[in-house]
Amino acid sequence: MYQLRKRDIISLILCCSIRSNLPKSTRIVHPFGISIGEDITFGKNCIIYQNVSIGRRWTDIESKMTIGNNVTICSGACLVGDLTIGNNVIIGANSVVLENIPDNCTAVGNPARIIKKRG
Repeated sequence: MYQLRKRDIISLILCCSIRSNLPKSTRIVHPFGISIGEDITFGKNCIIYQNVSIGRRWTDIESKMTIGNNVTICSGACLVGDLTIGNNVIIGANSVVLENIPDNCTAVGNPARIIKKRG
């Protein structure tokens, strides 16, 4: 008989799937509909909103995604592939990120493009 773990119960209630270990400083503001795949490294103080999907493409078996410190991922954003997201990045709502984003940037759109660089 299959025994439910705490992680499975939370996933069922919130309709989310989080397979990577998140640092304690990560904030999930509205935890509904979030999907976070395996082998994703998060920095400190990240904020994730509802309906965010983060993972690799099915062809990128060996890929690893790295998300820097102080990253905000807004509602409905999708981060796909072998990516590196820099520190102090904001990813806008419903953006589809397919390429790396450097530090101190704001990226929006489908596909995401950098609209603002800070510092």
